[in-house]
Amino acid sequence: MNHFSKLISARRKELKLTQKDLAEKLNVSDKTISKYETGRSYPEITLLKTLAKVLEIDVTELLDVEDMKEKETDFGEEDSYDIDVINNFKSKILTTIGLIVTGTILFFLTSIIDDRNIRILVLAAVFILGVFSLVFFISSNIRFRSFYMNKFYTKEYDDVFSKYTSITIVFYTLPFILISLLVHSVNIMNIAGIVSLLSLLIVFICIFTITKIAKISNFKIKKDKINKVLGVIAIIIFLTIVINLLPFQFILFIYLLIFIIIHRKVYINE
Repeated sequence: MNHFSKLISARRKELKLTQKDLAEKLNVSDKTISKYETGRSYPEITLLKTLAKVLEIDVTELLDVEDMKEKETDFGEEDSYDIDVINNFKSKILTTIGLIVTGTILFFLTSIIDDRNIRILVLAAVFILGVFSLVFFISSNIRFRSFYMNKFYTKEYDDVFSKYTSITIVFYTLPFILISLLVHSVNIMNIAGIVSLLSLLIVFICIFTITKIAKISNFKIKKDKINKVLGVIAIIIFLTIVINLLPFQFILFIYLLIFIIIHRKVYINE
């Protein structure tokens, strides 16, 4: 056969496999298989051996078709990403963020609800939304990471994973940032102060988590002059808050500077 698309389509049908069956064996979406069979895209180089094995043919048979010979010299990183999987992950993350925002709005609305029973129902809804969003978020991340961890080209996957996961965690921290700013006290002698202190701890745990996500995604924080200057400014603001030269609400600027620093990163797995 002269075309890659016709070859894999014919072999799949001979083996009585559906596009979905083949997709599952290759750990890609059935839309991706459809693109292969219509000639709209080609699999990444590292997938060819697995594809040949599934189709029970020699890998050289895949490479010997005319269009693959032409394509071979053009194979590169841009051909190696499953855009459908990436877009699916992005959609799930945006859904998670929507759940977080909805829960946050409902939580702060409870402060203006006078009816105790309604307030309890709203808080229950907030709790359910929080748990569901967290489970959905974790499962989506696990599936996405499992999909690409053993692939040869991972830069685009790593970038999407790091960026969208970090953004979601920032949204998770927003309620705690607002709580700490509203209470503006860390006095452990009263309930409000304890709540504020716990909120601060959760925010810094989230910041630590974002740096870990960057690391496992093969990114490192830049150690350039800009980040050093931002770090010094954050320390100065913190010290002035401690000695009461600035009001507690200025801690928001510290959060902002830290988030800027940890999002200024470079990829280390080229």
